[in-house]
Amino acid sequence: MRNRRRLTGAMAFALVVAVVCLGLASCATTDGRLVDCSTITAGNTDDCVRLNQIQVLGTHNSYHVAPASPVLAYLGGRSRNIEYTHRPLLEQLERGIRKFELDVFADPEGGRYARPAAFRIVKGLDPVGPRLLERGFKVLHTQDLDYRTTCDTLRDCLATIRDWSKSHPRHVPIMVMIEAKDGTPKDPDGVPAVPGSGGAASATSSTDAKVPSGLRSIVGQDGWEDMFVGGAGD
Repeated sequence: MRNRRRLTGAMAFALVVAVVCLGLASCATTDGRLVDCSTITAGNTDDCVRLNQIQVLGTHNSYHVAPASPVLAYLGGRSRNIEYTHRPLLEQLERGIRKFELDVFADPEGGRYARPAAFRIVKGLDPVGPRLLERGFKVLHTQDLDYRTTCDTLRDCLATIRDWSKSHPRHVPIMVMIEAKDGTPKDPDGVPAVPGSGGAASATSSTDAKVPSGLRSIVGQDGWEDMFVGGAGD
């Protein structure tokens, strides 16, 4: 909990670990040039440092907004792990965050998570965003009680990151981890929860099955790509 709070206001930079091209004195670039990588400098970082040789700052549940005070009061001691709020993704990017984690729920018909049970428990809560009524993947932590977020849909979250990337060419690569959620939480007080649609995991399973083998093949043959191959953010 404390670590999450610190991280939201964390250092506004990414830490690059300068590991020299597998100990070689020089490295061939993607355009055929031979670059001296015996010492990492500002001038050769793009050519000598690869994706597996960097570390970046990241946030967990990057979209999360703490439940309203009446909901926290209702939850009592159970609220201690969710009583935190991250800055919007754009602000996190500006402060140097380069890794995000998004929890995704499938909502193929739209509106599945637009009427949280919290509204039946306490009065005076702010309405949910209109985007929850639309079809498509939603981003939230837990339906009904811990549903507040800085970007309601996966499309909105990714668009924020994409737009920032386009306006900041050659930034350190941004990592996005997506957790597909389908479960239905069990509330000890018997609050009925909206059941997950079961679509998030199935929608990503086929992709998950293909990416690792392809990645292993590419890395095993050519090694990890240079950090700015193709111009990150272009």
